[in-house]
Amino acid sequence: MITFKEEMIKPCEIEFKPTNKCNLKCLHCSTVSDINNRDLLSTGEVIIILDKIFKMNVERLLITGGEPLIRKDIKYLLAYARRNFKGTINLITNGTLIDQDMALVLKKNVDAVSISLDGYDKESADFIRGNGVYDRVIDAIYNLKEVGFDKETIDLTMVSTSQNFNHEDEFYSLCEKLGVTGGVRQFFAIGRGLANFHRIGIKDLEETREHLECQTTCTAGVNKIMINEKGDLYPCLILGSEEYKFGSALYEELSDIFSRLEVNNSFYSNKDLLEESCMKAKPYLKRLLWYAE
Repeated sequence: MITFKEEMIKPCEIEFKPTNKCNLKCLHCSTVSDINNRDLLSTGEVIIILDKIFKMNVERLLITGGEPLIRKDIKYLLAYARRNFKGTINLITNGTLIDQDMALVLKKNVDAVSISLDGYDKESADFIRGNGVYDRVIDAIYNLKEVGFDKETIDLTMVSTSQNFNHEDEFYSLCEKLGVTGGVRQFFAIGRGLANFHRIGIKDLEETREHLECQTTCTAGVNKIMINEKGDLYPCLILGSEEYKFGSALYEELSDIFSRLEVNNSFYSNKDLLEESCMKAKPYLKRLLWYAE
C-alpha cells in the first residue's frame, strides 16, 4: 500500500530534466524521448530554474532527460550548477556521449553518474537500446574511471523485464567486473514502454498488476519533486499528467508553490487516484531506484 504523509512539501531531492531530446530510441522509454524532440527551455530559462532550486537548499539535484548530455549548452550548465549548488549533483545518462573530454567535464562538475544499460550482455542491451550501445556504454565507463570516478560514483542500471529477469546475477557479475555499482530498475508501462511491452517480454500487464504489492512508502511530492522539460513541477515522472501538476518552476518561486495550501490539498485529497495511477504505471518487479535512499 502506498501511503502519503499529510504534511507540507519539503523536498530534499529534485529531479530536473532540461531536455526530452535523446539520441537513442529505447523500446521501454517512459518519457518517449526522441532525437526529433526539441529543447523547450533556453539556456537562460534553465538557469532561472536552477537558481530557484538552489534557493531551496535541497540535498540532491538529479539531472536527467531525455539525454541531458545532448544539450549543446550542457557543459556550461553543469559548471554553473557546480559553482552555485552546495549539495550533491547526480547525472542520469545513457552514457553514449561520454568520451574522454566529457568524462573530464563530468569529473569537475558532478558527484556521481548513473548509466542505463538495460541488459546483461551486448545482445540483451542492444535489443532494448539499439545496435552498438553496449560497447559505447562500456567505453564510457572506462573513460569515467580514467578521470577518477569509482565504484561508489558510477552506477549501472538495468530495467527488469521478463526478457532479462532470470539474468540479474549475470548483470551484477558484469557490474562487479567493471567495478561499478549495479541496480535493477522497475519497468514502467507508460510511453513507449506501454506501446512495446509485448516486445520486451511483458505478456500480460493486467495479470501482473493484480499481483503487484508496493512494499515501500512513496515520498514523491513530499521529499522528492520532478521538474520536466517545460519547467513544470510534478510529484514524479509517473504522476506527470496535468491533474498532478504543482506549478511552473519557470514562472513561480518554488517556495511559493510548496507552501500553497491548495497544492497540498489537491495532491493529498486524491490518494485513491494516486495509488491507482501508480499501480497502473508500475506493473513489473522491483522498486530499486539507485537514488531512492
